[in-house]
Amino acid sequence: FDPRVQLGIAQGPMRVGPYGSSRRRTYGVQGPAVNLAARLMMYAAPGEIILDAAVADSAQGLFHVESRGAIAIKGTRRPQAIFAVSEQVAAEKRRFSQPNPTQLVGRTAELAQLLNLLSVAQSGRGALARIEAEPGLGKSRLLDAFAQAARAEPIFLTVATCQITTRDTAYAATRQIGRQLLGLDRPELEDDDTRIAQVEALLQQINPALLPRMPLLSEALRLPIPDNELTRGLDPKSRHEALLALTLEIVQQLAQLQPIVILAEDIHWLDEASAELLATLIRAGTTTSLLIVATHRPPTSQTAALLTKIDELPNQTLIRLSELVDAELITLAVARLRAPLDDLALDFLQAQAQG
Repeated sequence: FDPRVQLGIAQGPMRVGPYGSSRRRTYGVQGPAVNLAARLMMYAAPGEIILDAAVADSAQGLFHVESRGAIAIKGTRRPQAIFAVSEQVAAEKRRFSQPNPTQLVGRTAELAQLLNLLSVAQSGRGALARIEAEPGLGKSRLLDAFAQAARAEPIFLTVATCQITTRDTAYAATRQIGRQLLGLDRPELEDDDTRIAQVEALLQQINPALLPRMPLLSEALRLPIPDNELTRGLDPKSRHEALLALTLEIVQQLAQLQPIVILAEDIHWLDEASAELLATLIRAGTTTSLLIVATHRPPTSQTAALLTKIDELPNQTLIRLSELVDAELITLAVARLRAPLDDLALDFLQAQAQG
């Protein structure tokens, strides 16, 4: 973001498109929200983004938003509340942190199945639940509904998002989980020294015998934890195996304090190192209060090898989402648009969406 630029963002009804006569036409955006955004831009300092109340409300949970009071703006009848955006909230904190206002349609049985697995995990028998569906069939929406219901329970919820750009980055997914489990995502931990101190304090609390192996977490957490006599001489294979064992012990210790739920999105892009770590946790899940809920697309030539390995893991449930039937599609469309649809619009929507 160019520090010289001033931005104003407002939300509201607008007219977007061409206007003018048949001889001279132009394209533009018109409406009160456009004028308001222009005024907000004038109030912004260089390098600052100023929002109106509607945009600030939508940005909550995604960005840190600060109130700047209310100001009189030309063209408006009353003072307008304005807000400034600072830094972005960490991705793993953003996902599923806010209630989803849209109605969950057509996935009641699948949600009940996930909640039943959560109940079983809380009793000390962990499992893996996989949600498989093509893009657009509601994997993330179902996961979101489950997350909101699960938050009402005394659990520790962590989130990881896999991306095609990080599938070759070792521990890309489990690094997100580890930082949340170990409390490294707290804003007051501003540098590596304070984060390393946090890891040390947590291991001291749950089991001091784990401290000599703490340097094994260095690569997985991307922290410069210096090696000691125990870890310095380990070859890469031995070090990786020792990390798997240490991770399992840490998760088991934490799960004794509070059941753990891991939400992993798009595991068809899961990196190999994270896949091994999660497989280790799943194999030991029958005696651990741990539930892993993962979403993925059906196998392709690029992802079949990884998903076949996951198929072979024990203690898992596969939930395949089907297309919505017409009645469910209509219910969803009306709920999202907040208005009834005529028959022509419904026919067009059903033809284009295909469930």
